[in-house]
Amino acid sequence: MPRKEDEDEDEGDRDDSISVESTTSLVEEGHSSNEVLAKKETNAVARSKLLVYLALLVAASAVAFTIFYVMAQGENEDFKTQVKRFVHMCDLAAIYDRYQSHLSLLTLLAKLFVGQHT
Repeated sequence: MPRKEDEDEDEGDRDDSISVESTTSLVEEGHSSNEVLAKKETNAVARSKLLVYLALLVAASAVAFTIFYVMAQGENEDFKTQVKRFVHMCDLAAIYDRYQSHLSLLTLLAKLFVGQHT
């Protein structure tokens, strides 16, 4: 029965043989080993750039969301404070109580005015 280490070595040999075979076939097709190496490095650099761009996109999105959330919470609290002040200032029951005597006087004057013109 083969040992686990032997299986790992065999898999490693297969991976190496695949890359060696593909490299050998490219060299046989007329490509130099430098061109093959350059192509592999170009692909690796392109993948690395893509990963960096994705990381930057995720980081920028996280920062933008955090700033938006914090600012929205602050604006919401300011809005609630302003609404409370306005409601307190425009409390109709308090205004009615405060000016009830003036309203009674105006009502009496209106009745007198209408009574004189009829």
